[in-house]
Amino acid sequence: MPSLCRGTLVILGLLALLVGAVILRLLVGPSLSSFTPETAEQVLHIRWHRAMIALVVGACLGAAGVVLQSLLRNPLASPDVLGPSSGASFAVMLATFVSSKYMLDASTTASSSIAPGFGGLIWQAGPAMIGATLALALVYALSQRRGRVDSDGLIIVGVIVSVVCGAGVVFIQHLINASAISGRTLTLLVGSISDDTPAAFVHAAGVVALVTITLIALTLGRSMDAANLSDDEAYSVGVRLPFLRFALFISAGLLTAAAVVLAGPIGFVGLICPHLVRLMIGPSGSLSARLTLEPFLGRAGVLLIASTLCGSTLLILADTGVRAIDLGSGRMPVGVLTALLGGPSLIVLLRRSRRSD
Repeated sequence: MPSLCRGTLVILGLLALLVGAVILRLLVGPSLSSFTPETAEQVLHIRWHRAMIALVVGACLGAAGVVLQSLLRNPLASPDVLGPSSGASFAVMLATFVSSKYMLDASTTASSSIAPGFGGLIWQAGPAMIGATLALALVYALSQRRGRVDSDGLIIVGVIVSVVCGAGVVFIQHLINASAISGRTLTLLVGSISDDTPAAFVHAAGVVALVTITLIALTLGRSMDAANLSDDEAYSVGVRLPFLRFALFISAGLLTAAAVVLAGPIGFVGLICPHLVRLMIGPSGSLSARLTLEPFLGRAGVLLIASTLCGSTLLILADTGVRAIDLGSGRMPVGVLTALLGGPSLIVLLRRSRRSD
């Protein structure tokens, strides 16, 4: 009975926090009563729109963190630390440069692929998916040591790939030399939620994220649990590791690409949320960790759902904080705030990981 109550409260508690975060985001800012009815409706629509973008992006990053940590058997794996986010950003910029140079007129490119129109964002989704997957595959290949992934090498290679891809974004921006691209470059470097993002694309990305996360939780959750064992033990219980790893690679790339196209490479959400959820659920194998859904989804499936809710809540609260902090020089990109909060968290997790080793 205690495990049933705790498991139910974890999921319901995160869902309640998410609803509260959305309501708080709608309330933060000038009072709606100070506007005319027409203006108040527009302001409320903009706040709701930003909350939905943060919800989708946070869900993608929170879920991608669980997928990558299971795939690589490393608790420090996340889209921003290992390079998929930066790889997706670099691929979008590279595709923009190629199209402006060899395929399209520069003015057409500035208005379609750079400006956040629906067609432009759809056009960016393919390169972002390819860039995220290739960056992850490169990090995975370079961190191999005697046929196994070296944990320390994985983080080092991931950071190097992220830095190089970030430098590539800035370099290509100078090659294109278009004033219309400067705002998008900032988004692709640190991550920012834009009011101009089309609602249709937010809905499409939300559907993609929901379908992907649901399929992983329902079909791969128990296999992900077994994959945390050695390869021989996983094979012995019937897990098809090549198929599982391929599916997780594609899923991580898809979720990361959706987040990057919507808001750029927002850091540390995919790293922090899985750890927060594990603290709430309890250690693996404990009585308190046996959730109601665990027999059906596996522990990894439960972590995936909970981390999805946690990521959405965390990013909505971060965007609320950005709105509440008045620097007098414009709104701070939300990626800056998550990086300031997530950097110390990464240091703590690294120190804890070394002590456990």
